Amino acid sequence: MRNLQLFCLIATGSILIAHPVSADLIEYVYIEPEGATFAVGDVPGCESETRTMTLTYGFDISKHEVTNEKFAEFLNWGLGSGDRLYRQTGSSQIRVGSSTGAEVTDMNHAFSKLVYNASIDSIEVLSGYENHPVVAVSWHGAVAFCNWLTTFLEGSTEAGVPPAYDWNDLHAFADDSLEGPYRLPTETEWEFVARHYQHEGISSRYYPWGGEDPDCNTNCNFGGGGCSNSTVPIGSLPSSATPAGVMHMGGNVMEWVHDWNASYGADDTNYFGPETGVNKVLRGGDYITSNTCHVSCVVRFNQPPTSLSEGETRAIGFRVARTRAPAVSVEERSDLHVPRALEIEAVYPNPFNPRVNLIVHVRNQGPGTLRLFDVRGAEVYRESIQLHSGMNRVPIHPGLSAAGVYFIQLEQNGQSERTKVVYLP
Repeated sequence: MRNLQLFCLIATGSILIAHPVSADLIEYVYIEPEGATFAVGDVPGCESETRTMTLTYGFDISKHEVTNEKFAEFLNWGLGSGDRLYRQTGSSQIRVGSSTGAEVTDMNHAFSKLVYNASIDSIEVLSGYENHPVVAVSWHGAVAFCNWLTTFLEGSTEAGVPPAYDWNDLHAFADDSLEGPYRLPTETEWEFVARHYQHEGISSRYYPWGGEDPDCNTNCNFGGGGCSNSTVPIGSLPSSATPAGVMHMGGNVMEWVHDWNASYGADDTNYFGPETGVNKVLRGGDYITSNTCHVSCVVRFNQPPTSLSEGETRAIGFRVARTRAPAVSVEERSDLHVPRALEIEAVYPNPFNPRVNLIVHVRNQGPGTLRLFDVRGAEVYRESIQLHSGMNRVPIHPGLSAAGVYFIQLEQNGQSERTKVVYLP
């Protein structure tokens, strides 16, 4: 179906051209298992446990690990919201909700690149580390970020999309939500992307990038000789990518996943892990480990969900995911939403002045046309646009003068989508 990425359209001459905007939105890759059945584990010397899993639904997974810059934006939102996050005056710790809430991060942690700027009452990132993956984040902090991302991208425009995790109990998960909120990838999803998935069919790889040995100059930021002994920016080491384009799944930072830790059980389908547990699962190795097994596709680690690192011997971060296609057939559920070839998913702000943004899903890359009509049907604005396959963010500056209701129409390859907006000068 689609390789889902987020793009911002900027003006170049008379045509709008799409470009990735990592500082604004998070870039995703769409994964379509199509009922794939595959082995997890079963690598002697690295992970002896094994079972066979099946995935029948499609999902997005972030191309990169979440950065310091995006996490700082979340922290500032949460501290400014009044009740989502809490920081006691003078403290380096940030917690969920109150002084007794779960710890999200500690800016005094040896690995943290976040600092508090008292002069402007804001969390900032140490210069040069903005585009590095965030570290020293608890599992609670990672899922709270997912809730924020749902609010940021969905809440103001798609009322009824609840966060994946209950703010009052972050272990309470809405696992029956379809096409819904942002969350951590499941352990099964993580291994499928890292080890098996490619655009046509499935394979079995030892490392996320293939069979070549880890090399800190090309494919893996790990603790081998001559490596950086630090995180590296997302987007660096392009040879670290899986065949689907997901980067740094081996090395750089170890990644929280959704699941409670447990021994592998029976074969399963669309598995989201045990309902309860003590520790949460981590995957992917980090820049500290020199053990090549640790940066393979199969090794499992686990830590309490409160952990920021493993005694400062593990750099822990995360990436995010989102269910995008039904886990049951359309015949079984009549309320499922299957993405169309062209679809306006969100409009914000609405009412607007002077700019309005569209979030648009496009199946096929190519040119399109954006038109704006008033309530009488008269065209008041037109723009040629270049759309990329996946998700596009389109900022529109129509230059209106009269307040009122307008209709935005997007056209591509004989398909059209229309949505209503309100302009308030």
